[in-house]
Amino acid sequence: MQNSRRRSQVFRVISTSGTMIALFAILNGTAIAKEPPEEDSNDGYWLTEYEGSRLQQEDLASIASGEYAYVPNDIALNGCRYDTGADNPHVSGNEASVPGWWVKKNNKCPSKAYVQAWLQAAWCSGWTCIWITLDSSDKELLWPGGGRGNSVNARYACHSNELTVYRNLVDVDIPGTFDTPFVKTMVEQIRFRPPGPGYY
Repeated sequence: MQNSRRRSQVFRVISTSGTMIALFAILNGTAIAKEPPEEDSNDGYWLTEYEGSRLQQEDLASIASGEYAYVPNDIALNGCRYDTGADNPHVSGNEASVPGWWVKKNNKCPSKAYVQAWLQAAWCSGWTCIWITLDSSDKELLWPGGGRGNSVNARYACHSNELTVYRNLVDVDIPGTFDTPFVKTMVEQIRFRPPGPGYY
């Protein structure tokens, strides 16, 4: 995916490392977004630690209030049992990278499923922290199992090597079934920083 000077999408999705979650605010397959910072805004900072942060507290409060709920990794739709695959955000070459895939767990699933991944970073301004989407993969119809040719990937080029909190968000849609609101997220702090929000 090519980086572009565009306003970023900001997803309000619960972010718990390695946990599948239910997202109830869905619009055309993506989460309803908060307003991102203004294009020329430099009034803020990239979050450097998720554990104990205001963003994590907000996420956990949303879970406690019932706005969001955990769901098991093993999802069943019309008899098809599958898992959503997501790696921790990591550096690959000179890019932050987040792959996504799916795992077929019985013979009642179709041969392929649609998979899409989003690379997000945590941006804070004042008392508010949000997830900013830096890049998203295409929504691709993939064979199960992951690996080369069977996964999608969202990427973003490096700006500096300062510590920043990133998130991988992966959505899997099974053909022939209703589109569930289930997504999987993985959160990681890596020494890789994008420019400020005004660059997107």
